[in-house]
Amino acid sequence: MVRFKRYALGLASVLPLVCGAAATGEHISKRATTVADIGGFRGAVLVKNGKVTSCELALIDEKAAYVAASCLNYNDDLSLDKDTVYEIYFDGGGGGQRGHTMIKNDLIHLHTHYNADTFANNIAVVEFDPPDASTWTNNIAAYPGDWNSSTYVLRAAQNNENTWATPDIFSQSGTDSGCAVNSALYKSNANYMLCTKASTRASIAGPTTCTMPYSSAYGVGKSSMAVSALFSYSISSADTMCDGSGNQYNYYTLLSFYDSFAQSVLGRSVSEYVENSSALAALGRSASFQMNSVSLASDVHVFSGDMLDLSNLFENIVVVNPATKPGVTSTFTVVGTSTQFVSNDQASASDGASATESVDDVENDDSATLEGNKAYQSMPKTTIIGLAVGIPAGAIIIAVVVFLIVSNLRKRKQ
Repeated sequence: MVRFKRYALGLASVLPLVCGAAATGEHISKRATTVADIGGFRGAVLVKNGKVTSCELALIDEKAAYVAASCLNYNDDLSLDKDTVYEIYFDGGGGGQRGHTMIKNDLIHLHTHYNADTFANNIAVVEFDPPDASTWTNNIAAYPGDWNSSTYVLRAAQNNENTWATPDIFSQSGTDSGCAVNSALYKSNANYMLCTKASTRASIAGPTTCTMPYSSAYGVGKSSMAVSALFSYSISSADTMCDGSGNQYNYYTLLSFYDSFAQSVLGRSVSEYVENSSALAALGRSASFQMNSVSLASDVHVFSGDMLDLSNLFENIVVVNPATKPGVTSTFTVVGTSTQFVSNDQASASDGASATESVDDVENDDSATLEGNKAYQSMPKTTIIGLAVGIPAGAIIIAVVVFLIVSNLRKRKQ
């Protein structure tokens, strides 16, 4: 989970949206959602530098898709890291074939108003070469008023594009009142987001209390359904996602409000599933749409990005990103089977302040932001483990050497 600022994109003329329940694209005619229903849609996950992530892509067609901007890698100056190798694994659903393709780094379109502190407009459009010779479109569920419920989905590729776990799904109608209480962004943009307390243990091999959010959501209407949202961020009252006593709320970005933006950067139409097209037209969507801005809360734990990376890095324990002071570079170090947050501008233990006290100081600072997670994300797992194991081992070796030297000096004096 890293901070990133986005560059501005010029807004091209907006093409007409392709709407209607019978619009070109995939859909099925069932209200009750099953795993088989989800298998009727093409799905895909993001792969970074050869590693499968928990980040799902909402496919637009055979050459473009939506992805959460927080799933991408960034440089220290918060620009997009062009050296990261991005791939897409396709699950073979919806009559497609399993396979993979490369994302074109020069054709990653970050939303103009993406806010890396609050995760407002947490969306990007990526372009890629078609995985095969077929052409197709994938509907985006456009109008929430059409939906009887939302079905949350977690797709997971295990080792390669040919090995997939069975999708994990959860259906829900309505929204918990705690969603607005715990997130100022959601409270100000409830019409443009989804929220659920539901989470899953799929793809996690750690303690039984560990959970992770679903990666996407589908809008389920009377006659059909289609992908509607991508996971944006989670907020928890606990300091990890492995604390069974904490309340966790998972927030999702509704895609249809960004369909005009996608059309402006792609130069072609985006297919949508909608039953009440007149009500959808009244929403007044445009390529310049952006969420209402809010201030960053300083008293919550926020997670975003690749949750599998976090769980693997810390021995299958998903760790949140405590808020840190602006400009502070922070790192995580492994301490046994738990983690310890160390802020580089805080006093060391020898100065009379413990690492725990540093965390409390940071979390209680009203000016806190989600700065500084870059250092720990870029550190290889082997390096962290090596430091955690090697430093104590090195201390023991030094102690033994000193003991032998002292003993030898004593013998000589005798």
